[in-house]
Amino acid sequence: NMQDVLLNAKSDYVRSEPIQRIRRILTKADPEAFKCFVWPDNVITIPFDSKCIWGKCRFCEYCINDDIDFTKGLSAEQIIDAIWDTCNKLNSYVVFFADDYFYFTPKRIKILETLINRGVKFVCQSGVRLLRDEAYAEKMCKYFYYFAVGLEAATDFTLQQFNKGFTWNDIQKAFENIKKYYNNNTVTINIIVDGPAESVENANLNYRRLLDIKRDLESRNMKMIHTISILQLRNQRMFDEFAALGYIRKPESNILSGKNRIVEELKKYLDVPFGWDG
Repeated sequence: NMQDVLLNAKSDYVRSEPIQRIRRILTKADPEAFKCFVWPDNVITIPFDSKCIWGKCRFCEYCINDDIDFTKGLSAEQIIDAIWDTCNKLNSYVVFFADDYFYFTPKRIKILETLINRGVKFVCQSGVRLLRDEAYAEKMCKYFYYFAVGLEAATDFTLQQFNKGFTWNDIQKAFENIKKYYNNNTVTINIIVDGPAESVENANLNYRRLLDIKRDLESRNMKMIHTISILQLRNQRMFDEFAALGYIRKPESNILSGKNRIVEELKKYLDVPFGWDG
């Protein structure tokens, strides 16, 4: 069903059938479909568009999604009315804008401000490429009570191999901006646990930095969550490519089962360095 699509695969719910359902919802033509777009924790999911503004990360398939802008041809007032009507019908006032990099326009700011004043809370996905800009970070912390940052790694070697389009210095700048404008937000960062590294020391440095970001924010009483992605699961071809180059050591235990040491250490938030050497 459509709820499973939303929960299990973003690349599915931006395809044609779900998008047509979203279009009908926003034009109020199919009120019975509303229930399909609520997560179990009662968050309404609405994509503004499906394309990432970067779209060049080597492990990612979101960039192949079709260009979709379900707000095309609608005024800010029409979008506000449609979202507000959806919230009332579902008795849910938390809305997730499912763009990979949410960006601001005057029209979007008007939508956010109007609905926030009515009691709606917003969730979105952002990224270092935008958060390193202080003005953008200020808006993100102002309008979104929860936002996710696709970090994946924290050393320049690994970031370059993934073609993330930013550096460790950019990451530091982004989180300095978040700390400056923090407004009781919850911030999530994603980590790819089996990414490439040029040495054991480089791998250790990568994970130490990722954990340090979390500890730093928590020490300031900022709400911080991290999530784990697995390259071997997301892109087996790339995993094998990096392994052939010697940038990845295949784990002795099954990384997908959560028994791999890196996964265990990250889940426990241990304050010790770790890497390939077990």
